[in-house]
Amino acid sequence: MMIIRVRSRDGLERVTTYNPVITVFDLKTVIEEQLNVPIYNQALSLNQNLLLSKTLEDMYRFADMSNLFTPISSLGISHGSMIFLAYVGERLVAGPLIYPAGSFGQKMTVDDLVAKERMRVVEQEKPHYEPVLFCQDDPNIFENYVNSLASIVQGRVHL
Repeated sequence: MMIIRVRSRDGLERVTTYNPVITVFDLKTVIEEQLNVPIYNQALSLNQNLLLSKTLEDMYRFADMSNLFTPISSLGISHGSMIFLAYVGERLVAGPLIYPAGSFGQKMTVDDLVAKERMRVVEQEKPHYEPVLFCQDDPNIFENYVNSLASIVQGRVHL
């Protein structure tokens, strides 16, 4: 398998071929199949100045890949090589897939936040310290304290 990087005005894309011994015509066919640029509309070169071309005449001045029967290996193109593609017209390019990470963008109420925090505080199987007895008001005071902190955070972060 050979991956060739193709730089065009649309950005950097990759084409894959399973035959490392292909000609320029075969490469143009792969580009047509994978990038949807017709063969007759492609101008390929190893020179990045191809991308600065404004007219068809400018594009066809770059003749290093104009012979369709030249093996790409004789041009120095191998796995990971970069070639430059110019074409006339427009095409639709699919953007990168975006996968949201973690809880980014999720809405959370104060009650949800407190419930999550309660799940983190669990009884240990083998406690490090002796049990401590609290009066009934102490846990309520602590819960009110956590709720007041959560409301400050909510006011700043807009959960």
